[in-house]
Amino acid sequence: KTLQINKLKDAYIKLILSGGIYPGKLSRLPEKPNFIIIARPFSPYPDSWYEQGVKATIASIKRNPSSPIYSHKSLNFLENLLAKREAEEKGYQEAIFLNTEGYLSEGSISNLFVVKKERIITPSLSCGCLPGITRKVVLNLCARLGIPSQERKVKLEELLGADEAFLTNSLREILPLTRVDSHIIGRGKIGRITRILIEEYKKDIYQSKVNFSKSPSDAKH
Repeated sequence: KTLQINKLKDAYIKLILSGGIYPGKLSRLPEKPNFIIIARPFSPYPDSWYEQGVKATIASIKRNPSSPIYSHKSLNFLENLLAKREAEEKGYQEAIFLNTEGYLSEGSISNLFVVKKERIITPSLSCGCLPGITRKVVLNLCARLGIPSQERKVKLEELLGADEAFLTNSLREILPLTRVDSHIIGRGKIGRITRILIEEYKKDIYQSKVNFSKSPSDAKH
């Protein structure tokens, strides 16, 4: 209905649930929550990002994995905005957070995956990353395709020494990551496993075969 009212075809929708008008006391629960639907035209990202990969920098800001903020999709984007600006000033497309324990967490607007010896590794949720929708879809795909996958603490050295790496986001989908600061990932181009996942992801999404509620059976924490 929102798309029809705004006469949009190629678009994205954002759903926001807020606590409503601030009652004046932090301890008080929301009395009249607001549900907001935002619809905006969608412009595809450059083909070169998917054909050649993107570059990322390691953000100077560290994530606190014990904070409840990072396990929920909220409107608190200050750290994300600062990190994204830091990346763009370097001419990169994304910034990757380390947490205060020194492990990889996530990108400013994406989840991170590393491929080593055809095995998928992604930071566990305990590392301070958001349980992204596309992240879940990729783990489900790995389970279905028989690609070994694991959720655990991941060191920066593992990313820099990876055979492949990619980022996931609902709008950007699966995006090959070929460089982190001055380090080239793998051969500096899209890898075989990444390419397989991109192809299967598109098949499932555009044929509406994805079950977003299903959890990957073989993913390890």
